[in-house]
Amino acid sequence: MSKFLLLSLILFSSCATIVSKNLNDKEIPELLKALKGQGEGKGRISLNGSQYRFSFEAFLKEKEHWILAVSIPFHGEEVLELRNLSTLKEERVAGHSFERRIEQGIKNYLINHGESAQLAREFMLELRSLIRLMLYQDLGLALNYDSESRIVMDHIYQVEKKKYFLSIKKDVGSHHELELRAANLTESFFKRTEILLHSKKSAGKEDPILSLELFWN
Repeated sequence: MSKFLLLSLILFSSCATIVSKNLNDKEIPELLKALKGQGEGKGRISLNGSQYRFSFEAFLKEKEHWILAVSIPFHGEEVLELRNLSTLKEERVAGHSFERRIEQGIKNYLINHGESAQLAREFMLELRSLIRLMLYQDLGLALNYDSESRIVMDHIYQVEKKKYFLSIKKDVGSHHELELRAANLTESFFKRTEILLHSKKSAGKEDPILSLELFWN
């Protein structure tokens, strides 16, 4: 094993083992303000039986285009770009390398399981809305949290506060759901963000179709 890879694994392990604060004494509106979408750190993506660790930088270009640039050992730099997040309507552009990796991996999983590959495109659209929610403060967007534990923004998201993490969910199609989990709360932000796509039936019982984890510095 190379020294670079060994060092990356050690640094990633130290990020992944941070103990989160108990959230029981926190109100959900306060926790939503602790969502983080810009910065640097280490990450991991698990998709269709493959897993990759990477370092990353995430930022808003021109205050509205979200860039996630990842550096995967032995693969190089890959990019996911979600454009014009200040507006609801998506601007379709040619997919960047990390976006293609995610979308193609979901397609392959669905085809292998006899499901429609169209869900992969739906996921990318829902991911854009979820990132808009995560960045709502940076984008200057209004976010409404109602008495039924729902966030009303582009869509309606179900919010649940667990002991150590915040969960935000939305259906994708009839049988799947997209979930954002925010954990490892510090004084000002959640140091761990995980984005999951999984089947409603197997949620918590089987590995998700996609798990994208970001550990913020």
